[in-house]
Amino acid sequence: MSVKKAVASSANRSCPGCPFDQSDRPSTGKPKWLIILFSTQPPTDDAWFPDYLTTANERVVTHGGKYIARAASHEQVEGETQEAGLRIIIEWPSKEAAQAFMADEAYSPHLAARTAGSVCHHYLIEG
Repeated sequence: MSVKKAVASSANRSCPGCPFDQSDRPSTGKPKWLIILFSTQPPTDDAWFPDYLTTANERVVTHGGKYIARAASHEQVEGETQEAGLRIIIEWPSKEAAQAFMADEAYSPHLAARTAGSVCHHYLIEG
């Protein structure tokens, strides 16, 4: 069995005591989606940051998102050491809501400014 299939087949199983156990979460019948943002280094230019926060926070709420974590302080526990800037995790009610946030016209200029002033990778994960 491939790693991808093994992970997919175990995704909805209970794992008491595991940090990712969600067996006690009420099920809505719909999968939750997460956007995970990994900034691979501190911002190259942080002039965009103050204006970005207000708009990004408003747009996240507008599209039904909920911040799970926002941190510049974190510890890498596995793999080759990599410098890191920010780690942000946002939970979305649906994949479409996450995609609507990323395509939001009010967010677009702030996304462009963040992209110009940082190196980030976003992942949309079903979970």
